[in-house]
Amino acid sequence: LDEALALRSAHAWSVPTEDALAAISARAPLIEMGAGNGLWAAALHARGADVLAFDTPRRSLQFRDADAADGAPDGSAAGEEGAPLMGERRDCVHLCEWGAEKLAEELAHRSLVLMWPDYGGRGSYGLGCLREYSGSCLILVGEWRGSTFGAHAPGRLETGQSFSAEFQAEVEAKFQLEQVVPLPSWPYILDRVAIWRRR
Repeated sequence: LDEALALRSAHAWSVPTEDALAAISARAPLIEMGAGNGLWAAALHARGADVLAFDTPRRSLQFRDADAADGAPDGSAAGEEGAPLMGERRDCVHLCEWGAEKLAEELAHRSLVLMWPDYGGRGSYGLGCLREYSGSCLILVGEWRGSTFGAHAPGRLETGQSFSAEFQAEVEAKFQLEQVVPLPSWPYILDRVAIWRRR
């Protein structure tokens, strides 16, 4: 499991497939927040998709779950404030502090892409992005309640490890699920691409 965590941190928390990239590209233009090292954004760009990708240059604990311990093994707020994130970045990733302003009205025509914004299924980064976004299409990559190992594995949340419970509830209240594309999964993870349309 430690090796899988190291690989995810170095490359991507979810594994892209042709079907997933095709489904996401079909919803371009895109804006990805929390883009990590840009593996997915670079793959989408290589397919000709119009994608803007942003991430913070270093770890910030402002979005962590106040009840989570620093360095938690599930990834929730793991690491110290100011620590580098995700290793070497691809050129397509624009570094900025927080960056919620990137979701302003002039970018509302872009589909919002979020991949594992709330490590360990805790935190508020995803919810912060969702509440700043006024567009119509959400593309969410990771786990979702109803399809996780959380009900069977001690220490895992039933809502999964990618999005907070609060985020999932708000998405389900305001958006309609349009398409799901399964993904290959790391151990103890059930990843997917879920595309949502605002009600």
